[in-house]
Amino acid sequence: AAYGTLSESVLLPVLEDVIDPIVSITWDIPGLVAGNTYRDVANSTRATSVDVQLKSGILWRNLTDSSMGAWRSVAELIGFNSSDPAIISIENSFGTLQLRDNWYLGVSLHA
Repeated sequence: AAYGTLSESVLLPVLEDVIDPIVSITWDIPGLVAGNTYRDVANSTRATSVDVQLKSGILWRNLTDSSMGAWRSVAELIGFNSSDPAIISIENSFGTLQLRDNWYLGVSLHA
């Protein structure tokens, strides 16, 4: 650190251990009904949210909210994919879903 003509330095230890590990990750998808059926208007988009619970009890809410000014981009922390993007696509790195068509078979969504 420096202040005017004065300066001071100190060595900081760097730990290789994870100090507060993640114990759970929750992906909330609004529009789910009956536990596993996604219902929305065709071609509409819907934001999702991802919460992370740390072992210490700290809860990091809604990592996908770009307005929060997070220190890391959610795209660097979480990847999203759909087993059939022609039916339900994930439009951007924030986990926004788009229902493109109705379908009779299951479509797997992963975060």
